Amino acid sequence: MAGPPAHGSSVNRPASYLLTVLHNGAQERAALTDGRKQALSSLAYKVGGYLAASGLSETEVLDRLVAAATASGLAHATAERLARRSLANGQARQLTPSTRRFTAS
Repeated sequence: MAGPPAHGSSVNRPASYLLTVLHNGAQERAALTDGRKQALSSLAYKVGGYLAASGLSETEVLDRLVAAATASGLAHATAERLARRSLANGQARQLTPSTRRFTAS
């Protein structure tokens, strides 16, 4: 799985934040042996909440979530089903990004 964007890259701040959340979430979940389904659902829900503000495509984010889940040992079909459902639930309850987080420093 690709890492977060480099500081100063051309990726917009909300997209950069979301990619970092995905990257860090995948790394945290990689070593799990128990609770992998719940961990995937939690990450997908959170990411779904920020998806609209990021400008990233749902397909790209879904692919990254499924890759992270399969790397942690979940079956592909299970990972895709859980990620799709939780991502959709998160999108239905969008999170409002902190303006502080997304403004230039």
